[in-house]
Amino acid sequence: LNADKQDKITRLLDSADGPIGVLETYSHRLLSKKRDYLKTFGRIETHFLCLKQGEGLDLYDGPVELMMASGERKTIRPAEILEVVTEREVDYSYVRHPYLTALGPESGQFRVGPLARLQNATWDSPSLREFRHTFGNSLVQATMGYHLARIPEIYECIRQMRVILDSGLDDEVKNVARPRAGIGVGVVEAPRGILLHQYETDSKGTIRHARVIAPTTFHQGSIERSTLEAARSILNGKGGECSIDHKVEIEQVIRAYDPCMSCAGATQLRVIKRQSSGESHA
Repeated sequence: LNADKQDKITRLLDSADGPIGVLETYSHRLLSKKRDYLKTFGRIETHFLCLKQGEGLDLYDGPVELMMASGERKTIRPAEILEVVTEREVDYSYVRHPYLTALGPESGQFRVGPLARLQNATWDSPSLREFRHTFGNSLVQATMGYHLARIPEIYECIRQMRVILDSGLDDEVKNVARPRAGIGVGVVEAPRGILLHQYETDSKGTIRHARVIAPTTFHQGSIERSTLEAARSILNGKGGECSIDHKVEIEQVIRAYDPCMSCAGATQLRVIKRQSSGESHA
């Protein structure tokens, strides 16, 4: 980046203070009115997976940390993730459901993204302290906490961008890779969570096999579980009836995961009434 581009980025960072202030003001208002809702709506128990965090928000490079719901933590090399994680196919969707292989599809669900990264953060900021004051210092399982977890991350990203611009940028933009046979695994933190790529090449560097697991895929099982919990809380006592307003309320928990637009655009909530022992359930 030349000096002009660096100056332009600096001005953009300066102009970000206003919109972020609005976002933070709104979050304070939301916390004051709906603290219990944020802590309980669509809440499920899962494990968490993210890149191991250091003094700042780490988005690429380094080992992966698995945080078990029990509080146990394990460090995993990126190349080992596909030995730890299995993708399960389901008969009602094209989206697979990843889970921790050793625990099975029911007990092995895990989540990624800002909620996972903040559990693992060692850096400090006023907004991060407020997040922990709201949700506690232990493993945070509140699904709606994803919304508020994004605020400390935005502040930290801007802080680190300023540090990079102030310290200067080097001239190296990429490493040169020479063709050879092998298997490579790359893991980076997208805003929604871990993005995993695996490629297998031959001696000429031609890709013979490729596999990608995106954050929305990692979250698919958790999205479904959270939606079910939200539906139970909204429709309890409604006799199996579900209005448009009820659907809108339930769908709020889906947005907490920020599914990618291609997935979100195809998501349609359908409520099915089941008859069991003479009772109607949603």
